[in-house]
Amino acid sequence: MNKNLLTPYHCAQHLSSGLVDQSCLALIDDEHIWDMNRPLEHDCKLKFLHFMEENSFKSNYNVELCSFSPPQFQYGSFAYDVKLNLDIAQSVAEEMFAYDRFKLAQIPHMLRLMSPLDTQTSLSVYRMGDCHFDITRRPLISKTKQKGKFEFSAIHQIDIPSYGETMQCVQALSIPSQLH
Repeated sequence: MNKNLLTPYHCAQHLSSGLVDQSCLALIDDEHIWDMNRPLEHDCKLKFLHFMEENSFKSNYNVELCSFSPPQFQYGSFAYDVKLNLDIAQSVAEEMFAYDRFKLAQIPHMLRLMSPLDTQTSLSVYRMGDCHFDITRRPLISKTKQKGKFEFSAIHQIDIPSYGETMQCVQALSIPSQLH
């Protein structure tokens, strides 16, 4: 496969349509969890991950869920369809989300969470539809149709001293469509 061009999704297309439909993430060299639509950067061992994996969302995998609160791996999560892979520097992210004080507060936090072994110094920008953009340290599942059933479980009032106000924490649970 062509380095920095083809993705795990493209590799899955060469193998089977079932693999394309079921795979939500890829495991690179038994070590790095990778977006299905993110170009591969070097020759690697590739494993396709799906929700029926015995270890899906277990705490021994380094999965960052789309939540500013600490993730609860045992409950799983979901993200949104990805159409754009773009890594940006902190200054670009701050300019892009200048209108959103909550995102501005998340940017330095996300960069601090990177492990000392992680050479990534940028954040990934993802797009859902035509109007919603978000940032993350990656990876995200590639298709919302994989999320199956979704249920809001709680809404809590929380005090955020750094924002100087009370906010709502919305908690939800998603059951992957493969488990129906």
